[in-house]
Amino acid sequence: MTEDDSHNLGRRLKERGKLMARRAFESGQRLGIDVLPRHFYSQIPDIKELRSTDHWRRPRSLVGIEGTAIEDQRAFVRECCTPEIVQRLHGRDIHAEACNANGASGYGPIEAAFLYCMIAVRRPQRVVQVGAGVSTAVVLTAAAEAGYDVELVCVDPYPTGYLLDGARQGHIELIDRPVQLVDPAILSDLGPGGLLFIDSTHTVKVGSDVNYVVLEVLPRLGESQLVHFHDITLPYDYAPSILENDLFFWNETALVAAFLVGNSRFRLLASLSMIHHEDPDALREVLPWYEPVSQAGGLSVGLGHFPSSAYLEAVPRALGA
Repeated sequence: MTEDDSHNLGRRLKERGKLMARRAFESGQRLGIDVLPRHFYSQIPDIKELRSTDHWRRPRSLVGIEGTAIEDQRAFVRECCTPEIVQRLHGRDIHAEACNANGASGYGPIEAAFLYCMIAVRRPQRVVQVGAGVSTAVVLTAAAEAGYDVELVCVDPYPTGYLLDGARQGHIELIDRPVQLVDPAILSDLGPGGLLFIDSTHTVKVGSDVNYVVLEVLPRLGESQLVHFHDITLPYDYAPSILENDLFFWNETALVAAFLVGNSRFRLLASLSMIHHEDPDALREVLPWYEPVSQAGGLSVGLGHFPSSAYLEAVPRALGA
């Protein structure tokens, strides 16, 4: 066998191996599991390698992102969490109320309290939610107790009974299909000071909702409109549970951060996870029931709250020019 024959045989065997691996992958997906080779090209992290190294456990510098100064984020938190509004939450559990209304748990207790306060202060007239349920109940309750009517559009392909009932009663407009199939003009039609609320799959992949929202919807937003993302873990780009019970390895945080770098049209109003890491007392000052979980290198140690909502604002053109 010549050297060329040997090379061609090796190439054919390699291609056959890839074909067999692909067939195994597609067969596994039909059973609800992903069978993937361990390779340095894979997007799935190598947990053994992560456990044996620590270079990846450094916070990102977030250079080029407007609004990362913690003092500015503290100011936004205090603007929203006024003593008068926080007083409405004393003696009650707004998160538990919303979970009971929705008939299923979700979102987070500190995120729910902050969302309540933000809605009551900023009073967005139109809110478009991508991913809904517990947060929907919070928005409706906050608006009602603030004395105004909110126009609430919920995009959720797997609506709970609560969402279906809310649509039948006219409390919300329900679009029960994947956001990727919704015209971006509908999603970006928020009006002055409107809110685009994102709490979807958190996954960057071919055909994903996250790709669609970040690449097609955010650039269409008008000035002074607000954006919320849940499960954003800045200044780290991985979940605090990545070495323990994480099975999905969400990468939405990295895409959102990349979108913001050098982007003069958007600024970060507050990342609750950043405040959690850098100045938890700023959150405890306004939400005294907040009990932060201890963390080391972005990984949780013990029990407690880890709020992970991030709020962005489309900058007025005159400021962002």
